[in-house]
Amino acid sequence: MLVGGVPLGGGSRVRLRPRGRGADAQDMFLAGRTAEVAAVFHDVDGSVHLAVTLDDDPASELHTWYGRFHYFRPDELEPLGPAGSPDEPSAPAPAAAPSRHTTDSETPAAEAE
Repeated sequence: MLVGGVPLGGGSRVRLRPRGRGADAQDMFLAGRTAEVAAVFHDVDGSVHLAVTLDDDPASELHTWYGRFHYFRPDELEPLGPAGSPDEPSAPAPAAAPSRHTTDSETPAAEAE
């Protein structure tokens, strides 16, 4: 399945861009989130739907196992590169806690001498 000239299939990464026409309230809450395509389905009317799991859903593996997906039309998806690519905003690095390294001259034993 080509979306914006990019082939999409199982394992492809996308950003969700639900449109007003045909999208329900649940879809609109998912706008802008990233997901992985699980499968591409063609229905009897000739429409194409892509089944996706959300990247930040802690239960995504469970949903995949049960076969429960979110479904979007190709025009509602923006293709992304592989995980960790420059297309995906990275999470800020956690700030390191300041550590205080003591030298021998700062220890109580050294002061007592």
